[in-house]
Amino acid sequence: MKKWVVLIIACLFTNILSQTNISPQFSELKGMEDQQGKSNVVTSEIVNLYPLAIGNRWVYLTVSVVNPNIIYGVALNEVIGDSIAANGKLYYHLKDKDDHSLERVDTVDGKVYRFYEHPNLPESEYVIIDLFSEVGDTLVTFNPGSPGMTSYLITTGIDSFYKWGSTRLRKNFTQNTYPVISHFVYGEDLGMDHYTWAMIGYSVYYERTLKGCIINGIVYGDTTLTGIDDEENLIASDFKLEQNYPNPFNPSTSIQYAIGSRQFVTLKVYDILGNEIATLVNEEKSAGEYEVEFSIANISGGISAKGGYASGVYFYQLKAGDFIQTKKMILMK
Repeated sequence: MKKWVVLIIACLFTNILSQTNISPQFSELKGMEDQQGKSNVVTSEIVNLYPLAIGNRWVYLTVSVVNPNIIYGVALNEVIGDSIAANGKLYYHLKDKDDHSLERVDTVDGKVYRFYEHPNLPESEYVIIDLFSEVGDTLVTFNPGSPGMTSYLITTGIDSFYKWGSTRLRKNFTQNTYPVISHFVYGEDLGMDHYTWAMIGYSVYYERTLKGCIINGIVYGDTTLTGIDDEENLIASDFKLEQNYPNPFNPSTSIQYAIGSRQFVTLKVYDILGNEIATLVNEEKSAGEYEVEFSIANISGGISAKGGYASGVYFYQLKAGDFIQTKKMILMK
């Protein structure tokens, strides 16, 4: 398993390095440089790398690895509305499974912002990507999965690719929040085309690949959710693991799950390295719906230097017979 994951990560970084070395600047691809050699690309064409509009939706094939399990699934991300946030700015409301976020594209500075109230964010938002960036540009930003650590957003490549009958521009980004590294690609008129997240040297890995999308009423690729063994349909729908609430949490959170028949059930919590840190359920259960609390105050042997548990991403996994499902949660101190 570890060799398989290391191979994937090695391929990921080979791809990043190759894109960084051979990718031209955005202006070179468009053939539109002014006399000073600076990009003169039409703003709307760059902004279309992330088309935000109510009704737009993206369907992704997913691969999730938490050693020793590999789970294949489908994820739906869609814009379900817009709203004015507490900072007085207008954002689009995105729903990704059980997660909700508020995002906006600033056509003046070319950055995509996500609303997120946190002491480290004086303006209550942080940068997801910089649509106006050139290869090699590095931006210090924020990662809610590791709020106490510096996060570097690097533009690693700008090139073109062929998809769904058209040749399109795309930008490649890497976000480094040591020791976690993610890589994501945004395609013209499509939005995020590919995403990977990994911790180097450990068997924890997540990947999304765009299967289809609906952008401004135009359908690209395959946007169906039926007929695929996604995480919610691996077996009967009466087996389900819900997203924990609240999320982010501190110091405790509630996890709900349902099983459709009498099964031996385990519900375990793992840290970002894949180490098991808690067993919440480990017994035979009758069919029904259940709720369990996970509290860091009741668990000893934490992973931070001062004892207790560090802020960041954790995983919880439910096993009931043949049903296996894993979700992530965020501890924020």
